[in-house]
Amino acid sequence: MQKLFPLSKIKPNPFRYMDRYPIQRDKVEALKESFRRTGFWENIVAREVNGEAEIAYGHHRLVALQEELGKKVKVPLIIKDLDDGAMLQMMARENMDEWRTSAVVEQETVRAVVDAYAAGKVTLPEISKDTKKVVIRHAPSFVQGDETDAGGQHSYTATTIAEFLGWADQKIHSTLSALELIEQQVVKEEHFEGLTTKQAEALTTETRKTKRTYDAAAKAKPSADAKKKTEDRGKREAAKVAEHVSKKLQAGEIGYKEASTEAKKVRAKPAGKAVPEVDAIAAQLIQYVDGILGRDDPYTKMLKEVTQQQKHLDSEFRRRLRVALDTLSDRCLRFDDGLDSP
Repeated sequence: MQKLFPLSKIKPNPFRYMDRYPIQRDKVEALKESFRRTGFWENIVAREVNGEAEIAYGHHRLVALQEELGKKVKVPLIIKDLDDGAMLQMMARENMDEWRTSAVVEQETVRAVVDAYAAGKVTLPEISKDTKKVVIRHAPSFVQGDETDAGGQHSYTATTIAEFLGWADQKIHSTLSALELIEQQVVKEEHFEGLTTKQAEALTTETRKTKRTYDAAAKAKPSADAKKKTEDRGKREAAKVAEHVSKKLQAGEIGYKEASTEAKKVRAKPAGKAVPEVDAIAAQLIQYVDGILGRDDPYTKMLKEVTQQQKHLDSEFRRRLRVALDTLSDRCLRFDDGLDSP
């Protein structure tokens, strides 16, 4: 249903925090020029709430219209019965269209999902029963393994967020890790400003690597006071690495591939037994393993097609495919069993 609303009665998506999301001025100016030449494109979807409209997407157009026409002019909107989940998912799709590689927008999108989930406004998929507790988070916190929400009604994982948004698991894992460091006051939000997805992932990896080295050293300390001092120093050293690497990335002096080398220049080592630096290798492995039969993997589409058309599949090929999948599963489980919980 199409309905006219004065621009003063049109509000942003309630899950898009306009004071935190950037607005591209060049895009607003281009839209204003387009309106002058071709008029307003009548394809913005919204929902009606208490006589006002909340748009699902089209926030740059809303700003451009208000600046070009004033707030008294009425414009047509496509009104639909949208729940909070649909509004949040449509906003996420708009974000990816406009800011496909912006780390800050990815963080704000995931933050909006977790906040909405904590408030009971949206429902996330159930966590798999075999999920390890160490990877579970409890909204509104981003800290992994934090069991402050004893009831568990707000428990979530990177996978459940990925399923809700339709994003790749690796993108959600990296984004949640960054938000966790922000919550722990190890890094600041401004450290990620202007960074791409890859750059933010590199910054997060190097910061976590530093902090985890000290956390590991703290476990060997004889007293609670000594443990805390080592952990606190780890946070300070991790923050120093984050500050340095962020400045280099934001200034364009290095790319994400050089982040590890740059971090080593300022990274101090805790006293005691040296801890091997394997986090960088693990980060590469995570990206590789996450891609195997993942949502964006081309072989996943092939596997789905074969499964759907299996009635036409030769029995020998069906047997060999099942053997291959079982073997892959066994290999992964052997490595998984060999990893201790952090």
